[in-house]
Formats: sequence, structure tokens, C-alpha cells
Amino acid sequence: MGENISEFFWDKGEMYNPYLYNVKNNFCLLLFLVTLSFNCPAQFTDRVWCFGDSVKMEFNGGGVNINNPSGIFTEKPASSICDSAGNLLFYVGTYSNQPTLWNSYVGAVFDSNDQIILNGDSLDIEIVGNDGTIILPLAKDDSSFLVVHHRKSQSLSNFYYLWSKVIDSSGVFKVISKNNLLANVSSATKLNAVKHGNGKDWWLVTHTIEADTFYIYLIDSNGIQAPLKQAIGSYYSINFPLPGVNGEMVFSKFGNYLAAVGTEILDVFNFDRCSGQLSNYQNLMTLPFSSPDKVYWSCSFSPNERYFYASDLVGPSQPVINVQHTLQFDMQAASVVSSRCTVFSINSEYVTWQHQLGPDGKIYMARGNPAFPTVVTDTGSTYLAVIENPNDSCPGLIFNLYGQSLGGRRSLASLPNNPNYELGRLEPNGCATAIIENSSSLPPWIVYPNPANEIINIQSNSLGGLTGNLRLISFTGQELFSTNLKGTMKFNIPTAQFFSGLYLFIFESQGKRWNQRVVIE
Repeated sequence: MGENISEFFWDKGEMYNPYLYNVKNNFCLLLFLVTLSFNCPAQFTDRVWCFGDSVKMEFNGGGVNINNPSGIFTEKPASSICDSAGNLLFYVGTYSNQPTLWNSYVGAVFDSNDQIILNGDSLDIEIVGNDGTIILPLAKDDSSFLVVHHRKSQSLSNFYYLWSKVIDSSGVFKVISKNNLLANVSSATKLNAVKHGNGKDWWLVTHTIEADTFYIYLIDSNGIQAPLKQAIGSYYSINFPLPGVNGEMVFSKFGNYLAAVGTEILDVFNFDRCSGQLSNYQNLMTLPFSSPDKVYWSCSFSPNERYFYASDLVGPSQPVINVQHTLQFDMQAASVVSSRCTVFSINSEYVTWQHQLGPDGKIYMARGNPAFPTVVTDTGSTYLAVIENPNDSCPGLIFNLYGQSLGGRRSLASLPNNPNYELGRLEPNGCATAIIENSSSLPPWIVYPNPANEIINIQSNSLGGLTGNLRLISFTGQELFSTNLKGTMKFNIPTAQFFSGLYLFIFESQGKRWNQRVVIE
């Protein structure tokens, strides 16, 4: 029946260290419940980015400001969240007092004053890995958040979900539980989320290793639900050259597309924000590629969702110093893969590790040297590359390799993994709500008991000459049951496999439709 974050428990999983092919790092997802108190609407933004070597980057009406140093030092995992006015609430990342030592890094939750909140230190977070952490506000409570991220790991087959809880106690933030095991599945370094079509809940997406399967979690007011599992797209493997294990996974601004990149992988899908389902898989690697541009690590979509961008790294058997490319694909072209255009190419040791669409509509790219420890200040990492006008087609694009100064600080191959907090519900009624509001008189059947606990009984004794189809729909828009009704019928549906909540029966016949709600406890 109903499940929440405290009810999940699976085995270990494993993950690959993107820097050292011969060193294995445990990888896991952690999930925290963060509770804060503040007076603001339930709308959140990402106007302040905290990432890399203490970078704090603020977007405002007049441009971008590099503010006082943040508290983190992190090679990739970073996320932040602001209130509706753009004021920073908190951020997550790693830090170290001995940055040259790989094992010295620990994760933490920092407040807007760059101080670790009470008990907010010693969070188990991997220092490397694309899409390393993400913050998701809960619809149930405007001051509660889930923070999901990867745990330090030692091998490719271990992967954990963990969670922690943070509360505001009389104006003082503190973590009251942390690093709790939540779930396990052997997974790639891919983690992202998008608002549900109802504009309140979230879809959290990961991908397994040694499979072609996405795990798609609904996060609602009751917590994180058991995942939908969908086999679609490329096969991810821990066998060399590790296809799909590394590389970014991103949603487009309005959630209509999901893209995932990696070694020899450029996959794009359509995404349904009501059902959480992927469709229309497109493999953009099908054109003959010349070596070494087969290792894709970062990607993004234009604000209008028309163009998809991807940056390659190095070939699987190539030296680090090599020609790198940033490509554009037109999602409206008759053949998307044939619309490939090279936006920019360079022969440099500073490779593009991450993309992030900014609140200002520009695409920012973090570049840096892949060697660890990254303690040398260099031009390549003290600036972000910028696509100034990503809504335009390739010939007219303005690509600025040194588009955004970081004030002498370094990106360390990092940018925050922030979802589109401002994405609203699908109109007119946000998925299943539209169905509920389209009823026609009383249904010609009886459903009991309602609320239901173990089974739902359906009895049709007033259909007359009607015949039609009866469906059971979840509040996320998924069809869970379907049968044809005719004459007098009586049957039941076991409910043990369903979550607690509101469901809808729909009976359609001769151009008419009858709806009836049912509550499963």
C-alpha cells in the first residue's frame, strides 16, 4: 500500500570513478528531508549557484554577480535553491581542509551565510560524478525538501539511496537524521528531476547499469514512491569503454524532453509529465563519427526546447589532450540526427564537463583539467564558457569560450544540478484533474467499499443496453486496469499493489463517459 522514504531498503550498488579507469568508487544516492521556516510563497528559484572552488554566482536583472565565497569545494556534485525573490535558502556540496587528499572530502548542507547547519556535516557524498545531487521541494509543506545525492563508493556494483532529515527548531536549522539507507540499484552517474504535470509533485529519474532501464520515482506529499521501471534506449555497461556509466542526464525547460549522454551514447526521449513515461527514443549517435568524438559528458536544451546541445570529452582510447566539440541538434528537423552542427571545437586539455541552463536563458559550461587534485589556478577553469543565444540555429550562435568570469575562483568541472523550480502545472487542469472534472451523470455501476482496503468490488446492474470499457486511472494519469462491461457483471480488483490515495474509474460508451472516484487506503 502507501510507501514513503522510510520504507525502502534494497542491496548495495556500484559505480565508476570518472577520473581513474582502474580505481573503483562506491556510488550511492542519498536522500534527505530538509525542513526550514521562512515566509514566502511556495515558488522556488535557482537564482544563486554555489559550486566548484567556493564559487557563488548570483543572477539578477542586471546580469551576473560573483559574490563572496561559498563554503564548498567540490568537483561536480552541487545544488542550491532560492526563494521566490531569489534569496538563497541553502545549498549542498562537499568541502575539505586538505583539498589535495582525495579521501578528505565530506558533504554538507550550508545555509545562506555559508555556514554548515547544525549536524549538517559528515554527509556521505561522492566528490565526483555528473548530476551528483539535487534539491526537491515537497508539495506537502512549503518548508520541506528532499535532497538526493550520491554516496562515496568503492566498486561498480554498489549503489545506495540514503536520506536525512533537517528541521528548523526555533529559527535554528539542524539535521536530525542523516545518511540513512533508502534504496539500492546498480546505477549510472545520472540523476535529474522535473515537476509532475500537476505542478506540485516531482518525477526523479535515474538509470541502471548492465541494463537499458530507467528508474522513475514519483515524489509526492507522502515521500518517494516505488519506481516505475522502463526499458528504453541504450544499454549501459561497466565493461570498457563503460557506455552510459558517466555523462549528464538533463530535462528540457518545460519537461517535454529528457536527454542522456555518455561514451558512444547520445540519447533523446520525449517525456510525459503526467504518466512519467519516456517515448520516441532517438539515437543521435547513428551518423558515422570520426574518432575521438564518441565520449559525451555534458548536454543541455535551449530554453525554447528546439535545440539540443552536447559536448564530447575524449575518445575511449585517446589521450586527454584532444580536439573537443560542442554540437547542436534541431529537435524540429525531419531528421534530428542529420541536423547535427558543430557549434565550437578546440584542441585543449580543459574539457567541458557540465552544462547548465541559466535563469537568464544562456547555457553555461564548466571546463577544467580532469587531473585530480585540481589545485592549480588556470584560465580554463576560472571562466565558464557560454552560449549566449541558444534559441538560435547553429550558424547564428554566439559561443564565448570565456563568457563568464568566476572572479579568480575555479569551476572544478562543476555546475549545480538544479531543476526548473518555476515549472507550473500542465493546463488546463494538470493531468488527471481534467478527467475528474469531465463527468456525465451518475455511473451505471456500484463500487464498494469506498474507501477500499484490500479489494474493490465492481457491480454493473444498470447498464441496460450499454456496452463499453471500464478503466482505473491513478492520480498520475497511469492506466492500472481495463476491462469491457456488458449487461450484469460483478468482479473485484485486489488493491495490494496500489499506493494509498485517490483513483478514478472511467466508463466510456456510445460517446458518453461516467467517472467515479475511489479512495484506496
